[in-house]
Amino acid sequence: MNNIFFLWLAGSTVFLVLEMGHPGLFYYLSFFFGALGAAIAVLLTNTTWVHTATFIVTTLIAFLIFKKLISNKVSNHQVTNTDALVGKQGTVTSTINPGQLGYVRIDSEVWAARNNHQLPIYAGSRITVVAVRGAHVVVEPITQ
Repeated sequence: MNNIFFLWLAGSTVFLVLEMGHPGLFYYLSFFFGALGAAIAVLLTNTTWVHTATFIVTTLIAFLIFKKLISNKVSNHQVTNTDALVGKQGTVTSTINPGQLGYVRIDSEVWAARNNHQLPIYAGSRITVVAVRGAHVVVEPITQ
């Protein structure tokens, strides 16, 4: 066998070890399959450009397959942190005048809030969060 075969085989092993050290990315796993494909190409031909082309094409195909498989699993991501507040409802704890801060209770937390309307929102009113800006929420009254 050719020494180039063992070089590609060693490269595929390195990429496999790197993937084990960084699970979930699948970038190194794509390179692993590319190097493995190039090692197989060495057994079939002695042309260096064929080995290189096999490595590149196999890596790209593996990457596209993994991307397709992963994107189906990741597309249903959950909104967290302050982004999860948008759309939630709460109660005004202190009147919110236009252009001034007031306070609202959303679930069990109290947040500084700004009014999104020209009229005040009085304490006890129900609100909906329409945006988060820095450390305060922007709210609108719930009209029934």
